[in-house]
Amino acid sequence: MNIVEATKKADSEHAIRRKSWRSTMRLVPTDSTFLTSVFANDSICNVRWEPSKDDLIAEDWEVIPISLEKIDPLKLAKMLGKI
Repeated sequence: MNIVEATKKADSEHAIRRKSWRSTMRLVPTDSTFLTSVFANDSICNVRWEPSKDDLIAEDWEVIPISLEKIDPLKLAKMLGKI
């Protein structure tokens, strides 16, 4: 699927990533000041992601479950636009 389709399916329990990425990195798109949060090993490692042209036109995006339990509750609430 493309990035638009994947982003529409992402929610508070699902992230997106490209199948071609060989890492634990995944993205959580938000409407908060956290923008698109980048996760690796169940921790936020960055709050901004700069896609390449290849990322934007790729068709190998997928939606995957994500565990947000280990994240500071206040940071998580802000990330998800709850406060």
